[in-house]
Amino acid sequence: MTASQSLRLYELTLEFVKDKDKAKEYVSKIEEVVDQKFKDKETVLTTKVDLAEAKLDIIKWMVATGIAVTGLVVAFIKLL
Repeated sequence: MTASQSLRLYELTLEFVKDKDKAKEYVSKIEEVVDQKFKDKETVLTTKVDLAEAKLDIIKWMVATGIAVTGLVVAFIKLL
């Protein structure tokens, strides 16, 4: 969580919990849970680098497939 998000959460918590120490503890525990959830999902999330690598792999396969199909068409035409 960012500092501004934590501050906003703290302010909202103070509306319901008047004890500042309890509010800080509550916000801290929520931050821990959010951070842990993000770390758990981090390996599943896709980054821009991952997408760029996947795009490059797709382009390589398309070019290779195009060359292979062209070769097959030329070989087929020569047989006729």
